[in-house]
Parts: sequence; structure tokens; C-alpha cells
Amino acid sequence: MKKVIYSKMRQCFAVCLVAVSFLLLAGCTSGNQDLEDKTVVTVEKDGSVKAKLVESFSESYYSQEELIQMVNDELSDYNSKHGEGSIVLEGYELANGLMHIDFSFADVTAYNDYMDDDIFVGTVSEAYSAGYDFNRMLSKASASENTIGKNDLMGMGDKKIVVLEGDAIVKTPSKIKYYSQGMLKGDSKTVSAVGDGIYFVVY
Repeated sequence: MKKVIYSKMRQCFAVCLVAVSFLLLAGCTSGNQDLEDKTVVTVEKDGSVKAKLVESFSESYYSQEELIQMVNDELSDYNSKHGEGSIVLEGYELANGLMHIDFSFADVTAYNDYMDDDIFVGTVSEAYSAGYDFNRMLSKASASENTIGKNDLMGMGDKKIVVLEGDAIVKTPSKIKYYSQGMLKGDSKTVSAVGDGIYFVVY
């Protein structure tokens, strides 16, 4: 079932949407990033997940109404099989050539079924048991010049972690403690991947 629903929507998106590039704030010493033109994934305390997809949009092939109707049809089909409210379209807006679409997912499973890139949410021990490679360096959120490696990470068994597969901004429900090299820190609960990859965010 994985990605079947989402791939149908993405095939249509490919005709009328092109992948939008993101801009890093030039000369910004804090590493903050403009959140307006990059997909944002928000992990909630109750296990639900929110996502804001941002793509550049042209009505040359499809109208905004046709696109949203297509999305609603896909969600109706998914929810009829997995339970009402599994995925909810919370809102959308077309502004400055960018289509913003907000989704709410009942849990990580629904997110991974529907979205193109996977996430994992659980404890560090559970992530290790799931087979993720811990041979990596993470930056300390409170002092980015400090890093930890596999042994330090293995000692954080009960800490919560998000593993992102792809390229997005990640928002966590509590302060981030460590994050993968190759990410930029925003506020205390936000980090952003700088390109496709597998990223760890410990909070």
C-alpha cells in the first residue's frame, strides 16, 4: 500500500507543479531559513503529524480547484480504507506562485503511507532496532561547535528522535538537543535539512 495513494497525486502534481528550490538567508549567522518555500513537517506530542507542502504552481494544465478536488478524492479514498480522519486537508493557499497545502496525519503510519519521504518517530533505542545507521555525527543544539558520535547516541536510548528521509524542515514538540550535520538550526524546536538525505533530530 505504501506510497500508492500519494504517487497518484504526485503524478498529477508533476504536470502542474515543479519542485521549488529553497533559499538560505544570505549572511545569516544564526542559520535560520525562510520557511515560506520549503516543506515543513511538524511532529506533535500526541503522535500526530502535520505537514505543509510548498510547490511552485502554474495553472497552465490544471486550475487550483481541480488540484484540490484531486487531493480531496485521494484523501477520501485513503480514509475509507484506514479510518475517517486518518489524513485531513486542513487548508491551502496560492500566493506568489506558490501552492501551500496543509495536511494533518493521525499518526506516522498515515504520514508514511501518503507522503513521498518517510519519517520515523520514537526513541533512540527504537530507531536503532529499526535498522538506522548510527555511524554519524550530530551537532549539539546549544553549542553547534560540539558534536557527538555513535557511542554518545547509543547512550540516549530513551530520548525521543525524529529520523527524516528526504529534504524538509522539521519541527519537534520540545526543544531539540542534537541534530545531524547537514542541517541548519532555526529556533529551539526547528531544524532544516539542506538537501536529500537521512537526518537525525534528538529532542
